[in-house]
Parts: sequence; structure tokens; C-alpha cells
Amino acid sequence: MIGRYFIKIIFIFGFVIISNNCVKQDSSLTTKSKDYAYAQTGDIVVTNYNSDSAMLLDAEGNFKSVIYNVTNNSTDQIMGVAWDSVKKKIVLSISGSTDRVVSISPLDGSSSEVIVNTQFNGTPWGLTVDTSGNYLLIETSAIEKFDSNYQ
Repeated sequence: MIGRYFIKIIFIFGFVIISNNCVKQDSSLTTKSKDYAYAQTGDIVVTNYNSDSAMLLDAEGNFKSVIYNVTNNSTDQIMGVAWDSVKKKIVLSISGSTDRVVSISPLDGSSSEVIVNTQFNGTPWGLTVDTSGNYLLIETSAIEKFDSNYQ
């Protein structure tokens, strides 16, 4: 008799555990896996002049991650940020020992230097990318234009 009640209790307990695991979970509580994009539509990229980094925020302004740190913090600083709508990349202008433009993939966060130039006409203060994919680099004393092949 006790065995029969014990089996019923185990069965009911097991059913409760299984049914609780089938309840729809709040999607905001789940951790995203690697099959999602690193940056998503509506995310915001900001640069921090003091920490020499670019950070990714969600659409509400909540911190998501650091997407880029300059390698030489004593002389290099991120000066500008833009979106390349042709190549679908986040773009940063960096002033430092070697002035450069860095491209970051919103899919996986990988980065590459796309323009490296020690002969800029001053500090690269900012940049923009036009609808044809041309880069306009705003410098201290000039605006330089690079085509979509970074020439």
C-alpha cells in the first residue's frame, strides 16, 4: 500500500517537473547563442575618448559589449564612428602613431584596418560614408575622400 502511494507521488512529482519545463520562457531571460548577430538593428555605437574604446549599446542604451580597443593606449584614440551601409560595417577613425580607419563586422565582431596612412593632413577627427561607399575622412585641415576600394 505504501509502495503504491510512493509511486503515485513520484509520478506526480515527475509530471510537475516536466510540465514546468514546457512552460513558455520569457525571451529576455535567455542567453543568446553564437547564431545571432554581434550587433543588431537599433544598436548604438559610442566611443569613449578616455578609455580608447568603442562600445556597443542596445536600442535602450544598455551596455552590450566593447567592440574595439585601440592597441596603443598612450598615443592612439578613437575619434569618429560611422556606418558603411554598402559593406554593412561599423567604421572607426583612429588618431595615433599611425592614423587609420578600422572596419568592424556586425556579424561576428571581427575587425580589420581598411585605410592606414601616416600622411593624413592632420588628425582624423571623424568620418562619414556616403551612399556609394566612399569614405570622407574629416581631418584638422582637410577632408580626404577614399573610394569604396579605400583608394
